[in-house]
Amino acid sequence: MRLTDYIDQRDLTKLLDDFSKSVGIYIDAVDTKGKSFLLDRNYGKCEFCKYIQSTEKGMEKCIRSYENVSKECYRWKDTYFSTCHAGIVLWSFPIVIEEEQVGAIVCGQVLLWKPDRYFYKQLKQFNDDISDIDILKKYFTSVSIEVMPLDEEDYAYLKNHGLDGLTVYQETYDEKRYSEVHLSGEKRNFKYRLDTPERGAIAGLRTIGIGALLGLGSIREDAFRTGLHLKYLMDNYPNSDFSISFPRVNKAEGNLKDSYAVDDKTFVQIILANRIFQPTVGINLSTRESSHMRDNLVSLGITKFSAGSKVEVGGYSHNNESTAQFDITDSRSVEEIVAAINKRGLEVSYKEWENIV
Repeated sequence: MRLTDYIDQRDLTKLLDDFSKSVGIYIDAVDTKGKSFLLDRNYGKCEFCKYIQSTEKGMEKCIRSYENVSKECYRWKDTYFSTCHAGIVLWSFPIVIEEEQVGAIVCGQVLLWKPDRYFYKQLKQFNDDISDIDILKKYFTSVSIEVMPLDEEDYAYLKNHGLDGLTVYQETYDEKRYSEVHLSGEKRNFKYRLDTPERGAIAGLRTIGIGALLGLGSIREDAFRTGLHLKYLMDNYPNSDFSISFPRVNKAEGNLKDSYAVDDKTFVQIILANRIFQPTVGINLSTRESSHMRDNLVSLGITKFSAGSKVEVGGYSHNNESTAQFDITDSRSVEEIVAAINKRGLEVSYKEWENIV
């Protein structure tokens, strides 16, 4: 017995699509094996789920998660809340026809709380093939993350598994402006984000990068406060290596209302002022900037260059430009960047440190 024996597949698809449109959450109708009754569709799915399901192995895991919640909601004869293999919350309700279960309505997937150590352990439990960060250390001299702010104990947990670097941008140091552009969710907590680099340093991370998104708030105030923030961290946590960056707002940020334009002259002044203020600190220059700008600034105090960057979900394995976090202006490969730096008479260093304990 199948649900589509009682309702047209196109009508069912439209019904659930309309639901997704009205509430902004993905919904599906699956059989007892976790396979969808609906026509092929992506409406309402988050970019993370689309990325996971773009691979055969990822889709298999999603189907197994749906199969599990389909069985559990029928066993309890009620709405059943659970997490999928990726740790995302979903809920289900059994579909029963003539006292026989034919499937379940599955709704979600949402992240209801900030990931913690339990979240990571559960994720590992459901995905035996996922390698810990310590596996990456066999192939890379340094492993860093740029994710949502975590608690100190979470950074310590990740450090024990091989993490040694953290990057987190305050975006703006103007608390009022910050609240205007972060309307909901964990990211709205200004002070928690502000204290993130310090929590990472206390946890013992070796490298920590901070910065402001120039143009989001008052340009000179954010540049000044970023420098003060950097000085505080360097004075109090000498065992961590701090770096600074000043990315400029560009059009991929959604044409932010009331954003400030940062001209090239002001941008260069800010970089040079921070180089004079902190002669030894690392200064990053991202691929947001043009190749012309980057090539000319490399001799004026820039110490770290990104190259071959991808800023969209799954960008290093899939071409998915619609999810880009910001526009990349300098799209040169690593080899091209190295050649440009060498042309300026400078030597590229991929590693400038060594553990001695």
